Amino acid sequence: MRRREVLRVRAAAPARSAGPGPAAASGPTRLLALAAGDPRTASAANLRAFLGLVLLHLAAERAGNALAYGLAPGAPAGWLAYALAIAAAAGAALVLAVATERLRTAAAVGFAAQLAFAAVAFPNSANHDALLLMVLAVLWGFDPRRPAERELALSVCRWIAAIVLFATGLQKLLYGTYFHGEYLAVGIAHSDTFAAVFQYLLPGDEFLRLRGLGHDPSTLGLSLFAGSKAGALPAPGSGPYRVESWLVLLFSNGTWIFEMTAPFLLIWRRTRRAAALAAIAFLAFVELAAREWFFGLLFGSLLLLFLPGERHRRGLVLFAIAYPLLMLRPLLLVGGWRPW
Repeated sequence: MRRREVLRVRAAAPARSAGPGPAAASGPTRLLALAAGDPRTASAANLRAFLGLVLLHLAAERAGNALAYGLAPGAPAGWLAYALAIAAAAGAALVLAVATERLRTAAAVGFAAQLAFAAVAFPNSANHDALLLMVLAVLWGFDPRRPAERELALSVCRWIAAIVLFATGLQKLLYGTYFHGEYLAVGIAHSDTFAAVFQYLLPGDEFLRLRGLGHDPSTLGLSLFAGSKAGALPAPGSGPYRVESWLVLLFSNGTWIFEMTAPFLLIWRRTRRAAALAAIAFLAFVELAAREWFFGLLFGSLLLLFLPGERHRRGLVLFAIAYPLLMLRPLLLVGGWRPW
């Protein structure tokens, strides 16, 4: 073959791809690539710490359930045995993740324990039970020994966090109870924790009016660390459960707007760090009123995935303190002490 013909053949041949670049990637791969993060976040040590935190969450919550069943008067022995078995399986998964290299096995055992709990507890299980189940499924499905699969697992978890955050805002928008602050008004009237947070954003007379709608609520000595005591639910036709304070209305409507906007800012790399810090601060403020601590810690650990560096490995100590406190909370509640 002549040299000129060889050059023609080479010019006509398609160029070989150097790798799975953005142009050659499929649609799902491109979406996952949008949520790719700092390589340090996908290190083996950080992924191990993230899995350990997820399993610590599972073990603490399931042990707390077993403790609550054991302390409840007249609780059926069968339910207590079932709760103890699930707590034991969750504890075994945590031990596997911490003491061995069998991380996928640990995630699989944790997934099975959570699935057994969610299947029996449904429909009375919490929303974050499904979130925990999805995260464990992802961590089980990818091989943590392979750098590419570690990054894929964390990208999927980031997308889960973004979708959940958007869905919560969309839910508030569709319910329509945040436009005039009705949801927050009911919370302020009947929950000491909501009242303790929002009393600083309400004029004194409006705060007393809302608190007066509750059934014998306390109005003195409220603080940000008030107990989780809540009054009876409002009677039909009582009210009006609307807020006039522009500060509360701004927060009420800003909540669903932020929850529907933040996911896009979390995915876009230029705004990711600022959006993650804002989301964590927003979550911390909301949890002061809602006191859904297990959800807050789980979702907070997902938001940390959007920050660069090995945040989970560095934050292990704080989580290791918080989860045992939540696990022992049923003991304090039975004793009549409600510190959080």
